[in-house]
Amino acid sequence: MRARQHACSHIAPRVLRAGVVTSRALAQLQDYGAEPKFDASDRPPSSGVLGRATWTMLHTTAAYLPEKLQPEEAAGFKDLVSSVVNLYPGDGGRLIQTIFDDPVFRDEFDMTETAEHAQLVVWKLHNAVNAEVWPHKWPFPQFMALSVDLFDLAEGLGKKQMYLANMPPFLRKIVLKELKKRWVLDEGLVEAPLATRDAHNLPPDRTMLGRAFWTYIHTVTMYLRHRPSGRQLASFRAIFSAIYHVHKFSKFCV
Repeated sequence: MRARQHACSHIAPRVLRAGVVTSRALAQLQDYGAEPKFDASDRPPSSGVLGRATWTMLHTTAAYLPEKLQPEEAAGFKDLVSSVVNLYPGDGGRLIQTIFDDPVFRDEFDMTETAEHAQLVVWKLHNAVNAEVWPHKWPFPQFMALSVDLFDLAEGLGKKQMYLANMPPFLRKIVLKELKKRWVLDEGLVEAPLATRDAHNLPPDRTMLGRAFWTYIHTVTMYLRHRPSGRQLASFRAIFSAIYHVHKFSKFCV
C-alpha cells in the first residue's frame, strides 16, 4: 500500500505552486486544434479523426453522467467503453486491449459507480494511450512528478502507476474541474447555432457529439471482418443500448 501511495503523495506542494498552467495540463493531453469537426472534410476518417471522435464520445459521455449512477447507467457507460476494447481497429485496438489487460486498471474500470469515477477512468485511459503513442509530447510539467511511466500500462503491467483511489483530494478536484471545463457546455448539451456549429473548439455541442458517435460507429463497423466474433456483435448492439441508458435524460437523444 505504501508503494501505491507514493505515486501521488508527494505532488501536493508542487501542484499548488503551479496554479492555472498545471490544471490545464491535467485535462488536456492533446490540443484538438481550432476546428475539431467531423464533417465531409474528414471522410473517410483517418486514424487521427477516428481517435478524436472516440475520445470526444467517451469524455463527453462521462462528463454528462448523473452524479450517482443507476445500475443501467453504470452498465451502459461500461458497455460503451468496452465497445472500444472489442471493436476499435488496428494497432489502436490492440493498444486499448493491452491497457485493459492491466489488472489494476481493469478493477478501476469495473468499480465505476459515480460520474466522477467514470470521468477519471476515461482520463486515465487517455493518458495511458498517449503514454504509448505520444511519450515525447507528455503534457505534465516535470515538477508535478506525474511521469509518463505512471501511465505506461502497455509496457509496465503490474508496475508502479497512477492509482485513482490514491489521488490526493486537491489533485482529484483540479482534474475533475478541468475535465468539466473542457467537455461540458455551461448551458448543457445544446445544439450550437448554425453559423458556429462545428466551428469552435471544445467543449462539443450536441451536433459535434452526434457526429463523433456516428464517426465511431460507422468506422469501427467498416473495419470488422465479414463474420465478427460473438463478443464484437454484442459490443456493437451494446453501443445503442448505452446511448439510450446514458443519454436518455440529456438533450442528446431529443
